[in-house]
Amino acid sequence: MNTIERHEFDLDRARENVDAAKGILEEQLQEAPTDVDSPMFDPLMPASAVGWFSTRDPHAQQPETRWAATMATDLYAGLFLGAATPPDTTIDITVAGRPHTPNGTGPTRKATLDDWIQLFWFYALSRSPQSQRAIHALPEHHVIPTGKWPEYRIHRYRALTALDNNDPTWTTHLTAAQEAITTPSYVEPDEATLLEAPILAILTTIANHDQTAFTTAVTDALHAHRTYYTAHDHRSRDCAGYTSIPIAATCALATDHGLTLTIESDYLPTGLIHPGWYPTTTPN
Repeated sequence: MNTIERHEFDLDRARENVDAAKGILEEQLQEAPTDVDSPMFDPLMPASAVGWFSTRDPHAQQPETRWAATMATDLYAGLFLGAATPPDTTIDITVAGRPHTPNGTGPTRKATLDDWIQLFWFYALSRSPQSQRAIHALPEHHVIPTGKWPEYRIHRYRALTALDNNDPTWTTHLTAAQEAITTPSYVEPDEATLLEAPILAILTTIANHDQTAFTTAVTDALHAHRTYYTAHDHRSRDCAGYTSIPIAATCALATDHGLTLTIESDYLPTGLIHPGWYPTTTPN
């Protein structure tokens, strides 16, 4: 079993943020929102909380980490289901086991490509039917409105939606994403090379059903993640660097396609990779 160590961080600061995150999430759940544009339906806080909670629960075995991941999963789904629903029309969604019937918003800049990929990663981890509806809820021109989007991210979006639809053309879009990422635009070069290109490499091993290449790609992705988040002091303090949701999500996709994860790392929340932690899924 390969092991990749996590970079060092300020434990005292992490403890403070864990306590703060728990309080904020509890407040979010107490609200009764009238529409998905309300602060209660902001998925960023629970997504960040997964990172903070991972500082003392790196493998996502504790209820609070799974609670935060469940909230992030459901709130990203609510964001996109709401964007696919006209204003003043209610939708039925569940957030952390609680039913809600907020109003939709119609298409919004909040529900576009950058948030869609977060929706997809949490869907891949949770296997949530609600999230699956959400990733296909909006047409492409709403998810990717006119603007400056990195070309490889557009191809990645097409690859992942096709993959979820069991459309064999997903590999064509994946190849296009890999070609486009060699000359990234509208994004920091090392973000593309260290955080996003390794994810495409893992997806390629799924397409090829190559176990050896999968293990190598995951190992390389974890090392690249560490390199990115230790390159600057401010990055080393970013809660997104304490765990890798994108790597974990692609590992979940890989295990769903018959590959085996043989790597351990405090960057890898293995408790979220396998089915059973999300309320509507069962263990393999």
